[in-house]
Amino acid sequence: MFRLSGSWRFVIHFGDGFAHGLPLEFEAVGIVDDAIGDVLTRAMLLEAVWDFHFDPKTNVVETHISRLRNKIDKPFDADLIHTVRGAGYSCHA
Repeated sequence: MFRLSGSWRFVIHFGDGFAHGLPLEFEAVGIVDDAIGDVLTRAMLLEAVWDFHFDPKTNVVETHISRLRNKIDKPFDADLIHTVRGAGYSCHA
């Protein structure tokens, strides 16, 4: 679904569009893309993207998901990243 390319500043290709992203956004998109249709919990994202094996008591996940939505979802009619209330996030193609 996504094609990622770049060095320190990345280009995220999706469908007919693209967005520029930073390394952690690039990592998060790759993880979300690998789990299309599955629910990724906040803890799963903290571990996979930031290598945190504990809850840092911050909104780092929510902030990065919000940034990704602004770059990937806003320009198009259909949202790709969905919040699963009480569970986490999922991606639908």
